[in-house]
Amino acid sequence: MDEVAEAIPDYAALATSLSPVLGRYFERSWSHGDGHRLFDTSGKAYLDFANGIAVTVLGHRHPAVTAAIHDQVDRLIGPTGAIGYSEPVVRLASMVAGTLPEPIDTVMFMNSGSEAVEGALKLARRATGRPAIIAFEGGFHGRTFGAASVTRRAGRRSSPSRAGSTAGRSARRRSRPRA
Repeated sequence: MDEVAEAIPDYAALATSLSPVLGRYFERSWSHGDGHRLFDTSGKAYLDFANGIAVTVLGHRHPAVTAAIHDQVDRLIGPTGAIGYSEPVVRLASMVAGTLPEPIDTVMFMNSGSEAVEGALKLARRATGRPAIIAFEGGFHGRTFGAASVTRRAGRRSSPSRAGSTAGRSARRRSRPRA
């Protein structure tokens, strides 16, 4: 007996409540992923070269990853870092710290690259006592305020400059002659 394929909606057309502020590489509606392929709602497969930015570097529906996720959510869903400790986090921290060179012996886990950049900015300022941050022009550091303040595109900045950030200053302002 043949299964009747259920029509999958065009999510891009239905996304009227999603802010356009977040840029997207494609205006395409995705239905599922398998391995390193993404499938759009019409069933066409694409190699997924972009989704590895988060946690899908091993591909979609990787059996070991899916099993580990199910095992964890069956025990504890939410992160506990702010209110205590859990076995998987303590074990992973020990494994990662064990690979670091002396004298680095601790790690800090974050939810995103933007949060990692924010943490690095705070750590750099605290460790050096210096207020300024130097960043690569043209690099993308994230969408949070601090991370965006060190992200600069040629001739313009991506967000309001944060005090002390040399990457956020406009080219016009930096090129003024000193008195």
